[in-house]
Amino acid sequence: MMAISIVAAYLLFRKNPRESLVTRGPFFLVCFFIFFCVGFAQLPMWWPDLFHTLLGHSIYTDSSVSAGDNLIRLDRAWWLTRWFHAMRAGYFWIVFAAIAWAIVNVVRRRMWKMNALCAVVGSAVLAVDVGLLRMCFPVCL
Repeated sequence: MMAISIVAAYLLFRKNPRESLVTRGPFFLVCFFIFFCVGFAQLPMWWPDLFHTLLGHSIYTDSSVSAGDNLIRLDRAWWLTRWFHAMRAGYFWIVFAAIAWAIVNVVRRRMWKMNALCAVVGSAVLAVDVGLLRMCFPVCL
């Protein structure tokens, strides 16, 4: 999965890297960075022994999370509670920043069609993410 994002970055930014990074960066972050995040989120599953050594406990150890003021307590595996949800939140904010970057590029008329498409797709990704989070609220924290 991570290789897809690395190859896409090479193909997008190989010609005139400084200019293409400014104009094509939001497109990469919205459309291809998801592959890197999914691959990175699976690292504890690929190398459980390494993470066991680094953490001092198994990635399958139960970790407790309270869901705020309503005192719902959820016990789930460490990699899901602490690792995967942090990756999801990080990707959410990266897409949010990419949308803002794309809007700036549209205003400055830098590859405005691709950046407008990027802003629309990024907004759809954020809407789906927020919608899924609201549908399964106490379980998906």
